[in-house]
Amino acid sequence: MGYTADFVGHIDIAPGLNEHELSYLSAFSASRRLSGPGGPYDVPSRPAEEDQPAVRGNAGNLPPDGQPTLWCDWVPCWDG
Repeated sequence: MGYTADFVGHIDIAPGLNEHELSYLSAFSASRRLSGPGGPYDVPSRPAEEDQPAVRGNAGNLPPDGQPTLWCDWVPCWDG
């Protein structure tokens, strides 16, 4: 059993995010947050294909310390 909650809103960031920050945050939100050797903010080279815990050090289904869930659904707007 599961649930889905959709929240719509935004925060303003000034100055806007640069291209590198947009790319990283998009990859971060597409990857699963697992404890692993790269640390909690590590992003795999192909995050959309990462679906097995073994890829990130066989950490199971536990999020890293300090992160509430396995996924971060926040994504940056196209204009940063």
